[in-house]
Amino acid sequence: MVKSYKNTNKGTSSNFAKTRKLLTEYENMKFDIDKSAQKQVDIINAVLDEAGNSCMSAGWVAMRVMRKVQGVEGPMWLLMLDNYAMYPQYDLQEKMNKFLKDSKSWMKKTAQKNLKERKKKGMAHPDVIKHWETIVQGFYPQVEVYWVRDHGRRR
Repeated sequence: MVKSYKNTNKGTSSNFAKTRKLLTEYENMKFDIDKSAQKQVDIINAVLDEAGNSCMSAGWVAMRVMRKVQGVEGPMWLLMLDNYAMYPQYDLQEKMNKFLKDSKSWMKKTAQKNLKERKKKGMAHPDVIKHWETIVQGFYPQVEVYWVRDHGRRR
């Protein structure tokens, strides 16, 4: 049984009138890549607003949309410089390396799959094949973050 949804967050109409209006505008607009993209963002925002999503669920939806649009199948991390780079307690290098370490089993599995499927068919450059083989051997990337001035000197 599906429960009916009653919007309790913003008091907006639960009939999605704003969303329908934006969809109609989108269907009737002449194609313009910038305006089309902005209209799509407006539609997503209207749906989230009219459904009364919390910030957490809206963030989850945004990440799912990003995954779909970008074709991301593996681990994904949104690097928010307004936190990670602006405040030292967030330790940008530690965050990046933890993400890479946590993703190494996916990298290894994907590299094995790519080697199996693409190496035989000659569908990958020899340098890429070597890179995949390195990952399969258990190596994974790590980064070093250091601060430079505009003229390239390290802090």
